[in-house]
Amino acid sequence: MKITDNFDFAPLNDLTDESLARLSKGMRVRSFSRGHKLLQVGDIPFDAIFILEGSVSMYDEYNRVASTTGPAVDNKIKQLEVLKPNPYSVIANCEIRVLLIGLDLFEEVLKEDKRIKAMPRNFYGGTVDWKNVFLQNSTANRLPAYETEEIFRRMSPMKVKKGDVIIRQDSQPDYFYIIAEGHCEVVREVPSLGHSVKLNEYGPGACFGEDSLISDNPRNATATMTTDGLLMTLDSDDFRLLLKRPMTRPLSYYEAKEKIDDGAVWVDVRMPNELRAGRKIPGSICIPFPIARARLFDAKKDTTYIIVCENMKDSPVLTFVLCKNGYDAYYLQGGIHSFPETGYDSGASEQ
Repeated sequence: MKITDNFDFAPLNDLTDESLARLSKGMRVRSFSRGHKLLQVGDIPFDAIFILEGSVSMYDEYNRVASTTGPAVDNKIKQLEVLKPNPYSVIANCEIRVLLIGLDLFEEVLKEDKRIKAMPRNFYGGTVDWKNVFLQNSTANRLPAYETEEIFRRMSPMKVKKGDVIIRQDSQPDYFYIIAEGHCEVVREVPSLGHSVKLNEYGPGACFGEDSLISDNPRNATATMTTDGLLMTLDSDDFRLLLKRPMTRPLSYYEAKEKIDDGAVWVDVRMPNELRAGRKIPGSICIPFPIARARLFDAKKDTTYIIVCENMKDSPVLTFVLCKNGYDAYYLQGGIHSFPETGYDSGASEQ
């Protein structure tokens, strides 16, 4: 039988069985007589203290009673609040019985228990560390640790049910999403076809909703949960502040040209009518933005790609998607208009 079976402890009863079992190794139950000093003014406490029976009072340096704790009411027991160093003496008012837990172990177990509970359970009973999956599969892993922690700190959990529409095509962008638990599918309505086209399906650690936040265009697809789940959301202002630049990787023309000289490849995603009206980039791959995603996923991952567009909206989106899928990609700030006149010619290759 566990000691927590007899009493309603805070926060012990909220711990997982694994955390409580680990904590039990540092638990001791002790009895003390009236007048015993558990702590003196200025002491550094080494134990978390729970009063099981009797009561104690805290006295300040002038021997005035600051507070009294205990006995338990309706078997509800709270941890005695002490500080490091403690500004009060803690003295037994009568015979008392206390539970002592090594403070270092107690704080370590509480912290670890909180971290584990923040990791959602998957459908097989294990835990999915969505943060690590997200960082492994996105350019956010290039950020300093304190910046990624700030991103996660600003996120809010959102419980969802199977069938919930998270993003609706043609709506205005509001949030960036990371799947902590569950799965969703993304489809696009294509009026010319008369039906929708499934674009992708995402699971824990995957992110979605970034396209419109990067391009400032309406949503271009609908995302619907295919299972119950949990999403982590980041509002549009925080996304633009914390994620847009590091996850789209902009370069000036001269920074891009240095990478080209080192073996990188220009990818020109302008539409055919834009190409006809303008001039071509020497040595570039020409592939219109709407089909660039599917085609470039067959490209070499050991090559660096620098994306160029006409409207200065398409290239950041494609760069983000490529980096999310493991490619080394950047986009040219200012698009085609940042090229000097001598940077053009008519020798681009068309794909």
